[in-house]
Amino acid sequence: MLKYLIDENQRGLLWHVIQKHNTRSMDILDVLRVGDPSDLPLRSTDQAILEWSCTHERILVTFDKRTIPKLFQARLAAGFTHPGVFMLRRDDIVMETLEHLVLAAYASDPAEWVNAIRFIP
Repeated sequence: MLKYLIDENQRGLLWHVIQKHNTRSMDILDVLRVGDPSDLPLRSTDQAILEWSCTHERILVTFDKRTIPKLFQARLAAGFTHPGVFMLRRDDIVMETLEHLVLAAYASDPAEWVNAIRFIP
């Protein structure tokens, strides 16, 4: 099953929808937010976020398309791998995002997302 790291810019509505889903569903999502783990505090650099999500084998969920894709590609060019990044659009419908996260977590293999950046939903 996939595990996710939600970027700190997603600590609001998406996080609350995931928490509500997890209390009402059998399809629990394994999600942490930047700022929750003590070794990944709020305002961590994007590089630190990518490294942490890789070390802990979590797909990063973010809408930071300004820096994350560049850092991600640089990481791959340097010979490193990454579990993957799900990019959100600012106008995404939160329930569609939740549906994608659940479907990906339960109907795909983590290897499908390695070294990939995908816009969702």
